[in-house]
Amino acid sequence: MSETKPSIRRATTADANDIAHIHVDAPRAAYRGIYSDEYLDSLSYTDRAARWLDKNSSLMSADPNIAVFVAHDGDKILGFADVGISRDPIFNNHAETYAIYLVPDLIGQGIGAALFHRCTEHAKQHGFNKMIVRVLSKNNLARQFYERMGGVVIPISEKKISTGGVEENVIHYEWSNLAQCHIQPSSSLKREKKDSSDKKSPQRKCLVSGESFDKSELLRFVRAPDGTVTFDVSGKLPGRGAYLTISADALKTALKKNLFAKSFKENTRVPPDMAQQVVQQLRAAALQYLALARRAGDAVAGAEKCKDFATRHRMAAVILADDAGDDTRSLARRLGEIELYPITHFNRDELGAIFGREQAVIIALRTGGVARQFLMSSRKLAELAPLGA
Repeated sequence: MSETKPSIRRATTADANDIAHIHVDAPRAAYRGIYSDEYLDSLSYTDRAARWLDKNSSLMSADPNIAVFVAHDGDKILGFADVGISRDPIFNNHAETYAIYLVPDLIGQGIGAALFHRCTEHAKQHGFNKMIVRVLSKNNLARQFYERMGGVVIPISEKKISTGGVEENVIHYEWSNLAQCHIQPSSSLKREKKDSSDKKSPQRKCLVSGESFDKSELLRFVRAPDGTVTFDVSGKLPGRGAYLTISADALKTALKKNLFAKSFKENTRVPPDMAQQVVQQLRAAALQYLALARRAGDAVAGAEKCKDFATRHRMAAVILADDAGDDTRSLARRLGEIELYPITHFNRDELGAIFGREQAVIIALRTGGVARQFLMSSRKLAELAPLGA
């Protein structure tokens, strides 16, 4: 290594080929003996580079929550990491470090810690206070690394997935309070000038807990001119907002204690079916975002189309009809580089209508476009669905 000390910066499209080489060499070194040799030997620099330059990749994403960072020594890329909102609906309000890979010969020099530190900074700057990382249970080197970084295994998170040509168990590590996470990069590494995109997202307080969160991670309500409290599903209605965490208990408490009237400090009328209205609007919003994704070419329906789609794009979600059979659920687990928890809030008639057919049982949604809005609506719906009964 030259005398110039490595630095951490945001990746650009010019880094795609270097990232792709690491994204082939590092898995081959890390997963040999875990993944099948056939799968590892099939990894291609060209294919990886094309995937990184796809408009829906982390590198090309316009979503400010998603970022790719590289560690470099001059023109030499030493490793990369990407971070964004959790792709698993059950980890509501979590950021996720999707991957950290290094040039294999450079493991143990503090580069991985510096990249992870940068990911946690990015998550905090965008309003997240929790983070997860997904790790193969047999990947002892990665497990030891994330434990040194302060990660704690979520006990119920281990499950078997199909990946790399084999069936393996994966676990989740969690950082439950990033505000108290003080991971420091190695003293041999330096940070470059702060990225102008790393601006803290607007924060708002929950009426019930009093805690502050990124306002995009909250439920927003406004008072209409006639005094009626209205759920603002889009977050864009005029007027001062009142906010709640995405929780059925929070909404029930706010309604029971009349907290909306206390917040707006004016005469208000809360519809008796407010909880049901919230669930119905979230359901409609999620389906609308899915329809937009379909029109943009970001979503396909049907088993064969989903399998082909997943080989060419990075998956954001797999949506299954609520009565999907075991074979379809098994297919859903095999789509994408990691297993995605299927979203099952909708029936086959609703999903079919989006694709102009009588029914649809499985839909693949790629990252980018309106995927984040769909996932956010789905997360909120998952939390509040019991109130819609």
